[in-house]
Order: sequence, then structure tokens, then C-alpha cells
Amino acid sequence: MNNKEVFIAKNGRPYVKDDNGKVKFISSAEWEQYKRTKEDRTVMKWLVAGIISVLTLYVVYNGGLV
Repeated sequence: MNNKEVFIAKNGRPYVKDDNGKVKFISSAEWEQYKRTKEDRTVMKWLVAGIISVLTLYVVYNGGLV
């Protein structure tokens, strides 16, 4: 699927558009893989943001980097 955005047709079937605008319906397995990959990226972003926040609070609490 090459990290393309997945859309849902009016009939409920998932599809992707190629560079020319042609529509390609995808299988349920491909749709599940896309959703799982998207969720994994979201979790990773929150994890990184949390770690950065904790490290920032640690540095501030301990008087800075000096």
C-alpha cells in the first residue's frame, strides 16, 4: 500500500487512490494492517512525547543542565 491513505467508500469497502486518481479497492487484511500501522505510529508518538516530558521535568527539578 506504500503508506497511502485509506478511504472508505459509501458501500463500506476500503480503497486507496493512486497518483493518477484511480481507485483500488483493498482487502480486509490490507485494511487491518493499515489500521494497525497507524495505531502503532500514534502510540509511538505519545510514548516519545511522554519520555521527553519526564526528562524535561527531571532536568527542571534538578536545577537545570548546569
